[in-house]
Amino acid sequence: MQGKCVILGGGGHAKVLIECMRTQDGIQPDGILEQDETLVGKTVLGVKIMGCDDMLEDLKEAGYDTFVVGVGQIRATPFRKVLFDKAVSSGLTPLTVRHGSAIVSPTALVEDGAQLLPGCIVNAQARIGRGGVINTHAVVEHDCEIGEFAFVAPNATVLGAAIIAPGAFVGAGAVVFQGVRVGENAVVAAGAVVRHDIPAGGLAVGVPATIKSRPVE
Repeated sequence: MQGKCVILGGGGHAKVLIECMRTQDGIQPDGILEQDETLVGKTVLGVKIMGCDDMLEDLKEAGYDTFVVGVGQIRATPFRKVLFDKAVSSGLTPLTVRHGSAIVSPTALVEDGAQLLPGCIVNAQARIGRGGVINTHAVVEHDCEIGEFAFVAPNATVLGAAIIAPGAFVGAGAVVFQGVRVGENAVVAAGAVVRHDIPAGGLAVGVPATIKSRPVE
């Protein structure tokens, strides 16, 4: 008998994931953990926030065996990896989420814990790394590599053979040209058009994009 599934994070991204999961042969999330203790006891689309992240280590004994990271903000990309690794260390298995309307080539490789949201397209021999997110109506073209925990926001387009390195964020409506590499933990601002490589930790802004240093947070 399949065990229960927990979502880590109870914000807007979690709402999308819940609806995506319900298109996957009736997969139903059974509970949510949330950093904000004031939200405990509330529900998100009918799924109860049952506690805070400190409960994670106890979930295996409570019958949970899979998890989904429900955090989707730009500033939370490093935190998504922390949650993912903590859940794996607690004995849980990452669940790959794929909305019924996502179009994924049979030759694409989608690794564990990736999230393919409504209307996204992943074309031939692209690779989506562990924990990567391809958001609503985003397009990942042939031979692209989306690294672990990278995030491609709604309506963004990553053209053929481009590389989005681990932890990078491609903003809504942005375009990354063919063969371009977006470095580790770099950010492509919403609407930017990227024609040249971006170094690790860089920020690409504008049309065509220019590279700036990211502000200290």
